[in-house]
Amino acid sequence: MRRRVASGQGVLSEAYCARGALTMQCDRLYRNVRIAINLDAIAHNVRCCRQLADGAQVFAVIKADAYGHGAVEILPALSAIDGIAVVNVAEALTIRSHRPHGDILVLQGAQSFEELKTAVAAKLSVVVHHAAQIDMLGQLDAPDRRCWLKIDTGMGRLGFSHHDIDCVRRQLAIRGVQVVGVLSHLACADDRQSAATDQQLQNFTDCMACWPVPAVFSMANSAALLSRTDTLFDWVRPGLMLYGVSPFAEETGVQRGLRPAMRVDAPVIAVREHSKGQGIGYGATFICQAETRVAMVGIGYGDGY
Repeated sequence: MRRRVASGQGVLSEAYCARGALTMQCDRLYRNVRIAINLDAIAHNVRCCRQLADGAQVFAVIKADAYGHGAVEILPALSAIDGIAVVNVAEALTIRSHRPHGDILVLQGAQSFEELKTAVAAKLSVVVHHAAQIDMLGQLDAPDRRCWLKIDTGMGRLGFSHHDIDCVRRQLAIRGVQVVGVLSHLACADDRQSAATDQQLQNFTDCMACWPVPAVFSMANSAALLSRTDTLFDWVRPGLMLYGVSPFAEETGVQRGLRPAMRVDAPVIAVREHSKGQGIGYGATFICQAETRVAMVGIGYGDGY
């Protein structure tokens, strides 16, 4: 059972954590594993995003419980952003209950007609990425049918093919659906040597050039925000970098001026002496190269690690 500590004054000390201050309550404590979340670090990383965005608006991506940092708990650190992006309607509704105003973008859109009605009632911004979602919007009994449109420019996952954009636009217009924003997602922006980003950008700008109605555009994720100013457009969608993580394998977030937002503490539960050549763990994946003192740390699958 993990405990999360939220701090607006930096990471809490071990002694402070040990007293149980501000920790989540639990009926059973399996091990003394704690997670401390530094809200000041997240607020700093948001400011970095804002500076790099160069005037573009910022969606803070807090899907999957803010990448394990606690979506609701980190909201106080997100006051400087323009909107929030999550994966599904359930996540969005949780955020809406704590953030009654402001834009909340549902990246996978509604998965049923009932979910769509719930999303509209909660004033959520839904993404449309396949034909069934267009049909659902067309059936909606509402004076204002609005959506974001997702285009697949090369990621190969969700979104309408950029080759089909004219047909999709007509289908939306027939059903009286207003597209307020158009977005795509970059597959290889974390590989600065890949030509895939250039091709995706070209596909996206081709769609923008033939878009006849007013809309805003969004493409940049954390990697693009840090390295590709030509992808910024109207909205950026940082995720990893909000939590102090660099999307690039060759560097850390600290090297880019970001601050780590999470600290995990776990106790050493045993210390053993092993001889040269002795294997440790399943499959003996580690072999001692000399006589070695080994500490066993009490954390594992049961703690989500």
